[in-house]
Amino acid sequence: MAIYANGGIPSQIAFGTLDLLWLYTTAKAWTSIRGHDLRAHKNYMLRSYALTLSAVTLRAWKFMIVIVLHPHPMDAYRVVAWLGWVPNILLAEFLIYKGLYPDERRPVINKSGAYTIKISDDD
Repeated sequence: MAIYANGGIPSQIAFGTLDLLWLYTTAKAWTSIRGHDLRAHKNYMLRSYALTLSAVTLRAWKFMIVIVLHPHPMDAYRVVAWLGWVPNILLAEFLIYKGLYPDERRPVINKSGAYTIKISDDD
């Protein structure tokens, strides 16, 4: 689909890069869970999800840019082709880097019936 994208070469490169990154992150998530590496799987799934949401993000950016700046439609499309996924992947990388994305926590019901968060098997 990237080959036929509106907006010429800049949009084609943006969507082609998005396609390759999405395939890579999803494949890495799959291979990491097959290798029982839960942390890597969750991190790659966060990246994959961020890239998957690019279609939603693209439309939100396009709406805001058109309302505020009133650009030529093709100019807006060239810009949102990149804004649709670059901020998403940067946010995902930030969450992973800062450790704000929960990785090893899982809910457990204790003997009193209350939920607790189990961080490791030592708890």
